[in-house]
Amino acid sequence: MEVINFTPKELRKTMWTVAMILLVLIFAWRLPEIISAIKWW
Repeated sequence: MEVINFTPKELRKTMWTVAMILLVLIFAWRLPEIISAIKWW
């Protein structure tokens, strides 16, 4: 890993990637609850 050549643009891209992965994981974890809520309606 080259920490010295790490630009703010790359950092922003990495942060967005991490945020998207977290959102997908949370959504996948919550999916059964969401499905059961929709079925209940």
